[in-house]
Amino acid sequence: MSGGVTVVGAGEVLELLERLPHDSFRIFRGQLRYTTSLIQKKVVAGLKGSPLQTRTGTLGRSILPEVSGTEVRNLRASVYSTAVYAPIHEYGGTVRAKDKYRGVQGGPYLNIPTQANKTAAGVMRMGAREVFNAGGYIARTSKSYGVYLDGRLMFVLVKQVDIPARLGMRDAAETQIDPFIRRLDAALERYLGTGLVDDNPGGV
Repeated sequence: MSGGVTVVGAGEVLELLERLPHDSFRIFRGQLRYTTSLIQKKVVAGLKGSPLQTRTGTLGRSILPEVSGTEVRNLRASVYSTAVYAPIHEYGGTVRAKDKYRGVQGGPYLNIPTQANKTAAGVMRMGAREVFNAGGYIARTSKSYGVYLDGRLMFVLVKQVDIPARLGMRDAAETQIDPFIRRLDAALERYLGTGLVDDNPGGV
């Protein structure tokens, strides 16, 4: 799970787990698989039209559900990403230039695509390598440096960029905790003849 962002069960789920009979393994595993698939779909759907949408769809394909364990007591579920850059988009943070454009005065720099290098949906049209292969060049802008192609500014060179928390894996998982418990309770009630969640704990 290189660069993975893992979301594990919350306290309510762990408490319910302690109350499950051993012969309910198959039901519990099935409900976990269904729930993690819902979380995965919600996160991937949230990428469409967002700043994280790309031409390749690599980030969306990297988000995967996983359920492991051989009995009720050690069942674990997670939704994670194999993309090394997923954590910065999930938790937010600052990305600083390390080794690119060292030959440019004041370097190194990060290259940030401009509106001229984006589609109407905000997706980058050309990567830096593509721009340079097509005849792109570096020139001074009013504030710093930029990468140009046919007189159009394609990238602005900056020292760092702040990334907001916007992937939404934790949020998607948290919204499924209560529905998961309700679905599991209903499935167990059908199987065992009794549920585990008390809808009226006060007896009112």
